[in-house]
Amino acid sequence: MVLDTMAEPIIIPKLPRWCWNWQTGMVEGHVPKGVWVQLPPSALDPPEFLPADFLFLIFWTCILPCSRLFEQYSILEGSMAIFPTDDWLKALMEKLNSDEKYAHIARNWEGDMLFMIEGDGMRQDTTRYYLDLWHGKCRDSFVVQAEQDVKAVFILKAPYGNFVRLLKGELEPMQALLTRKIGVQGNMAILMRNVPTVLDFVRCAREITTAYE
Repeated sequence: MVLDTMAEPIIIPKLPRWCWNWQTGMVEGHVPKGVWVQLPPSALDPPEFLPADFLFLIFWTCILPCSRLFEQYSILEGSMAIFPTDDWLKALMEKLNSDEKYAHIARNWEGDMLFMIEGDGMRQDTTRYYLDLWHGKCRDSFVVQAEQDVKAVFILKAPYGNFVRLLKGELEPMQALLTRKIGVQGNMAILMRNVPTVLDFVRCAREITTAYE
């Protein structure tokens, strides 16, 4: 742009020109108010606002954030399930395999688990879950049928009500193990050396649980 060299110096109007800074997400002025500058008369004309600029502004400030929020909400909704059902076990496996925090904390864990959810006054049926946990991932999981004989490094056994209290946060994981509210068959020393892994496993289980049978 060629400046009008004969133009008189003028004061920027009370409202300076504005621009959208896509890096900061803010509307910013080109020049502070009251700065003495020399501008051509053409610079005082209202700036042209192109349709493409308007569409980009709407996309960046409205559509994109809303789409990301909807995506996160959809993932969360899809991963929730009722405990203890087949869908709950499937959702837990998906959560363990997609959660970056769990993958980091449990990166050294090696050992499969068999959960025996026994019937009590709240629920009569007994359910058995098998999970193959290996280096921050769940390689396999399934509901163990009555006729199946499954071996695992760790067997965790408790009444249904105690598992519910654990998932609701009314019973802490290590407290449950040490007070035998959840019985353990296996090397307890390994669990004690991997307390962060145990705690984060329970966190994942809590986050995908929405209701109880």
